[in-house]
Amino acid sequence: MVDLSSLWNTLGCLSSCHSWDVSDGCVTSCQRHFTQYSYQKGFGVFYVFFICPAAECGGRFKGESSGRILSPGYPFPYDNNLRCTWTIEVDSGNIVSLQFLAFDTEASHDMLKVWDGPPENEMSLAELSGSLLPEGIHSTLNTVTVQFETDFYISKSGFAIEFSSK
Repeated sequence: MVDLSSLWNTLGCLSSCHSWDVSDGCVTSCQRHFTQYSYQKGFGVFYVFFICPAAECGGRFKGESSGRILSPGYPFPYDNNLRCTWTIEVDSGNIVSLQFLAFDTEASHDMLKVWDGPPENEMSLAELSGSLLPEGIHSTLNTVTVQFETDFYISKSGFAIEFSSK
């Protein structure tokens, strides 16, 4: 019998609030448990399959000091014709910092836009596409809006962004 919690700790995931990710082994998820796990033993190799909820297309984070935003389906290709909007609002007096863990979108066609506050303020912080990992982004307000728009043709693996309150 294999102790799944020992294996889990070996992978560096110390909480059940994680899902698999190619960049660091774990990505924090808003889910408190896996929807399913199973194991299979054979040919001297042990496999663990974690089936986790799909990343949401948009959402709101209010009062959370940290978290992660994933493109829908990450690390697998996102869908075409998406328009996903996330709002991150931290405590008053604080700012939002975004750190990119992974980034791969269709250059010049599938865009990630970031605004200081709501888009109506017209305070753009970044418009990103392509496969270069962007530098960190820091707001001047306590709210950031992140919008991901894709076209009808090519999809890539998307992005993983970690946000924190400073």
